[in-house]
Amino acid sequence: LVGSEMCIRDSSQEERRQRFIIKNLMYYMGLDKAEYERRFGESPDDIPLFRQLAERQWIESTDDRICLTSEGIGYSDYIGQLFITPEIRGLMETYSY
Repeated sequence: LVGSEMCIRDSSQEERRQRFIIKNLMYYMGLDKAEYERRFGESPDDIPLFRQLAERQWIESTDDRICLTSEGIGYSDYIGQLFITPEIRGLMETYSY
């Protein structure tokens, strides 16, 4: 646990952004757009992956939130994996139990 906490403390802006997306999108209330913009200085509507997920009807976007649709909930494990950075994926692959 100490090692993972240290990794989080030293994480890049991109990793923090991706973690925020995963944690909030998977929550039933979805991602709060204003909070995302406050933290990261840009609109989540500008993220190409969100447009792709919306085209598949896996997410829906309102003026203030981005949420998984019923179908998106069924693909939530897959969707979450899409937001993992290559650096974190590399750490996951080399981690031993």
